Amino acid sequence: MRSQQQNRSKTKNSPPKKPRRVPAGEQSQSLTPPLQLNQFDLGIANPATLVQLQHTLGNRAVTRMLGQSIQREDVDLLSPGQAIKAMSYYKMRESQYTVTIISQLQAALGLPETGIVDEAMVQAAARWQAAHPPLKVDGMIGPRTLPALIPGGLAEQAAIETYAAGARGVIEGEWSGKSKEERATALMAKVNERLAAANVPVVGQTIQDLGGDAGQFDFTVWNILLDDSVLSKETLTDAEAADMADTVYHEARHAEQWYRMAQMRAGQGRTAAQIATEMGIPARIAAAATGSPLAKGSMDALIADGWYQSVYGSGSAHRERVLGPTGTHAEYMNLPEESDAWRVGGAVTDAYIRLGEEDGGGG
Repeated sequence: MRSQQQNRSKTKNSPPKKPRRVPAGEQSQSLTPPLQLNQFDLGIANPATLVQLQHTLGNRAVTRMLGQSIQREDVDLLSPGQAIKAMSYYKMRESQYTVTIISQLQAALGLPETGIVDEAMVQAAARWQAAHPPLKVDGMIGPRTLPALIPGGLAEQAAIETYAAGARGVIEGEWSGKSKEERATALMAKVNERLAAANVPVVGQTIQDLGGDAGQFDFTVWNILLDDSVLSKETLTDAEAADMADTVYHEARHAEQWYRMAQMRAGQGRTAAQIATEMGIPARIAAAATGSPLAKGSMDALIADGWYQSVYGSGSAHRERVLGPTGTHAEYMNLPEESDAWRVGGAVTDAYIRLGEEDGGGG
């Protein structure tokens, strides 16, 4: 089946492209009247409003705004019943959410590191989720919230900023007059620098007509497939350039996910041959993973297990359906590995556009 051959990520069944921020200086037509930062409060934090704000202000601005509002109010977003359900989530998974893991989560939430789940922790988790849309606000730090709360590798802001600057340099200084292969190679060099820094095997590249998909990660050969339409353009708009940079990073994040899954399985005692067979990845990648396994019980292993369960484990049947003809775009975006890759890629878009604004360029 397709998902066991390659990871279709930037689009699925040609859904609408992800929402884009309105270029700086342009007035959004979707907000009447336009909402300002100082007008925002929790009373209007419905999904439609958040999407409109993200279109206009960008993900990072909305995140800061929501965080400031929630922290100022210090409200409890979960009802007593919801809080009990959230606490039960960790209790039922004590083998994974150990005292050490809980302490790390509490530290990330700015709470005392007691190692004990209580209502204060699940309410704080809910506030954090509300400040980082589109995460579900339920107080349960599961496979979608975990890699956002505890970012690592390509999700670290320093890596995102470094790559965005490098990608901008390629598109502004090494694009015109180059072949599509040279353009792709230059961008891939920037993302492979970030993968290498995160101790993830670098990826190859293939350029082809993807029929509406911007990019795909084929983990069976450890290659990123890029659509040739944008790469063939002599010049790019700011929106096209940001999306190109985002696409490459998004797919590279999938490579990191797959490698962490392999390292997690290695930490569980699986051999390289077993990992290569069960995950469908190249033998050399599986061998590298067994040389640097993730420690059982570690935060990195817990995060990787969330992706593994979605792709190969308890959630695999659901994933197969979602990636098939009956799956919806909302379901696709809610897959743990896609939720993560779209968030990380979106951060690249924000960084890329912000760098242009700081340089005095357009939106």
